[in-house]
Amino acid sequence: MMTAPRNPTDPRSATDGEVRLPPEPGELAFDRWVRDELGRLYDATLSEPVPEELLRLLDPDPERN
Repeated sequence: MMTAPRNPTDPRSATDGEVRLPPEPGELAFDRWVRDELGRLYDATLSEPVPEELLRLLDPDPERN
């Protein structure tokens, strides 16, 4: 779920310990749309293997290679 700056006049933006209303239906639909679109755009890329060169750069123990 997206977070927005706290708005003192909107109870949906309450901080910890305060009453928080459920998101409005439009917010849920937008969140679902964003998740679906990002998945459509990037799922194929995320399923690709990480290149060996990048794995070597991220290796915390470079002496092993």
